[in-house]
Amino acid sequence: MKKIISIVFFILLSFSLFGFSVFGESESNDVYVSISDESGALVLAYAPVSLIDEDGDGNLTVNDALIAAHKAHYKNGAEGFASEETPYGCSITKLWGFAGGSGYGYCVNDSSAMSCYDPVQVGDHIKAFIYTDTESFSDVYCFFDQTSVSAKINDTVILTLYANTYDENWNTVKLPLAGAEILVNGKDSGIVTDANGKAEISVKMWGDITVSAKSDSKVLVAPVCIVCVDAGEMLLAMTVLTIAVIAAIAAAVVIIMKKRRNHA
Repeated sequence: MKKIISIVFFILLSFSLFGFSVFGESESNDVYVSISDESGALVLAYAPVSLIDEDGDGNLTVNDALIAAHKAHYKNGAEGFASEETPYGCSITKLWGFAGGSGYGYCVNDSSAMSCYDPVQVGDHIKAFIYTDTESFSDVYCFFDQTSVSAKINDTVILTLYANTYDENWNTVKLPLAGAEILVNGKDSGIVTDANGKAEISVKMWGDITVSAKSDSKVLVAPVCIVCVDAGEMLLAMTVLTIAVIAAIAAAVVIIMKKRRNHA
């Protein structure tokens, strides 16, 4: 019986650690980085990275954030990223291991940045990408109205997808993007944004869910929203199930022991 009780506590402790490790909070000096590779695939989605002066220029910049993101998440570390001074300022020359191609783009909090030396602050979201349309450069930068959402199982998360466009004076104008297909963890969800760019996503799994989008008619720079699904309900359900199973085993052991004593 003591062994059974020990097993119960061990299982409960394991569940508690699981819930903490998945939903633990990020460090207070983090920025968030998303990257799309040369195929347009979202290879880094709103990943927290520590904001430090990586290039030693005394400032905290887009360049620092992208160096830190590659150090933390790219297979060859900082070798996957490079930038240099150009007539247009500090520009990316390699992103996620890809050098050359048709060029690179990046935004801070979904607004265009002028240079890799643009300043960033704790909590900012830096999204960098490689242009995939090498002829007309028609890649459309798009983004959701929320970059992260907390939810519970069976909740409905409503997101609005926007695209950055330009007016006659080249000022940025954001417009709802209709007809885009919503991707959940990289897979087609069957959900399409409506005329107002809205999409309703039913939450059916625990953990962090990456939401993005694609289009058959436009070349999209992959948007990103992380839906953080509370593991509390899962932990409670597992705890109740574990206790029920152990109680059933304990009852069965008691019955067997009584039968043995009666036959002794």
